Amino acid sequence: MNSFKVYEMEYRGEAAAESDINLFQLSEEYYPQYEKIYNECFRDMRKALDIKPYDYYSDIEQLREKAETYICLPMAIRSQEVSSASVQRSMT
Repeated sequence: MNSFKVYEMEYRGEAAAESDINLFQLSEEYYPQYEKIYNECFRDMRKALDIKPYDYYSDIEQLREKAETYICLPMAIRSQEVSSASVQRSMT
């Protein structure tokens, strides 16, 4: 299997300005959207690196223990759906 490195950054200073962004914790309600978006975002990279399975998430159980560390940003999709389109791992 091929491998790759991931780097993280964390800002520990004061916020430059107040934010009106409303984030929420990942819950089972949003898991289907998270799974779809995550797999779509990383499928091509996983195929190129031959990292199987290409679609990593397939069951809520894979996230159950880590769900509390995932923070979601709600975004409206162009259709009539609303989903958690941007998901970031919290830096706690």
